[in-house]
Amino acid sequence: MSIIRRSPPGSKVHQVSSESDISNIEPENPLNYVGRRQKKPRNEDQRKGIDDSLKDELLSMLTNWKKDQDLTLKRERKENYNYILSLENRLEDVQKRLKSTVIEFRNLPTPAQNIKQETQQDLCDLVQKDL
Repeated sequence: MSIIRRSPPGSKVHQVSSESDISNIEPENPLNYVGRRQKKPRNEDQRKGIDDSLKDELLSMLTNWKKDQDLTLKRERKENYNYILSLENRLEDVQKRLKSTVIEFRNLPTPAQNIKQETQQDLCDLVQKDL
């Protein structure tokens, strides 16, 4: 079995009271007191002026950057459009040249019902035989 040990009844427990907000306590000996560092007070008007000038500078930088990007994109769009037009013209020329090499046969006799499906070789033989 385990033995439970506890303090004897009737003994007094010493409690120490402390202040919950120690930053507001006055020091007993002000010479030995180490407190918070004193910050230099700022002039709010100066800070607001700096913030406004920074915001204006950033806004002008972004506006200039956007204008530069718009010019670059407009130039690229025009180049791409011209390239597409040239490709379309080339394709049209190639199609016209190919059209001149096509041979079209009309009124070929149909195969008899008992013959299987006609093949490319059958058509080639038919053309060679008629020439």
